[in-house]
Amino acid sequence: MTKNKKILIINGHPNKESLNYFLAEAYKKGAIEGGAEVKEIIIADLQFNPNLSGGYQSRTELEPDLLEAWEKIQWADHLKCGCILCGGAGSRPS
Repeated sequence: MTKNKKILIINGHPNKESLNYFLAEAYKKGAIEGGAEVKEIIIADLQFNPNLSGGYQSRTELEPDLLEAWEKIQWADHLKCGCILCGGAGSRPS
């Protein structure tokens, strides 16, 4: 008996109307149709303080959203990451 693949999709793009989101959704749909278990981490939806206020001199405890994200990462057999890619001169102007 084969085990279903456990896939975690990590989407790091801040715009939910981006091509990145469309591609992640298409990947998710195909994975589910292929029999995989799928979970997601949407970075834009996480609530945490990105400032490492104590530097490396003191330990910063992970906040609840980061703990949940870490549990999903440990659960997964396969990670699919999506993020913004800017090529400098080829980037779209604001």
